[in-house]
Amino acid sequence: GTSQHPRYHRHAEIDEQVRELKQEPLSYIEERAQVRYGHSEYVYSETLVELFFHWRDQGDRRAANRILKIILDRIKNRASAWCATARISDCEEFVGNVISNVGHQLANGNLDSHYFWCCNFIGALKRIFSKYYHEEKRRQQRIPQSLDASYGYSDDGAHHGVVLGDRIAVAEIDSIKQALSRMYVDHFFQLLKPAEVRVAKLLMDGYNQQEIAEQLGCTDRTVRNIIQRIKDVMISKGMISA
Repeated sequence: GTSQHPRYHRHAEIDEQVRELKQEPLSYIEERAQVRYGHSEYVYSETLVELFFHWRDQGDRRAANRILKIILDRIKNRASAWCATARISDCEEFVGNVISNVGHQLANGNLDSHYFWCCNFIGALKRIFSKYYHEEKRRQQRIPQSLDASYGYSDDGAHHGVVLGDRIAVAEIDSIKQALSRMYVDHFFQLLKPAEVRVAKLLMDGYNQQEIAEQLGCTDRTVRNIIQRIKDVMISKGMISA
């Protein structure tokens, strides 16, 4: 179970709720999921994510898809509220992109690589929202990506200068992720060492350099060096430009 993950921390109530709801029919869970936050019967979003992976891995795609729909509906409501606060011009398209990204991540991921959704659902959603927010901001202001690449951003939207000697620039990581999404990754992974494959998969799942370091229990510098080796392989194979 996720509670056994070496870097996993969450409230014990969620573990208890997961154990309880695994024994209940899907209709009961869907009914409970409509209860508002704060009520004693409320089903945590973290619980729903773990149940999604549970039923998908059990081969019950019908149940998994129904749970995923509840998760994405919650994301739509939360992201729409944030979108209005941020005064984004085309909220519908923006929220659609966020929902599509999350749906793709969950549908193609696994419980181990996405355990953070079961630990801090809102924090994980903020990260994806923040990513799209800054892409939209850059597009609206027509800021060249090369000028914006030396800045990272936190979940609260605050900008932080990044020392390029210690971090791979955001633009470089984005180019690697885009190339990975376009290619037949299984063949490419054969060119990499196991640690490089793990980092490449985490990049594809939307993790940034610092988060990958936390996932692997190593330093930012180690992850930076691995990303650089992945980039070197891609350059040598003509997948991205130097």
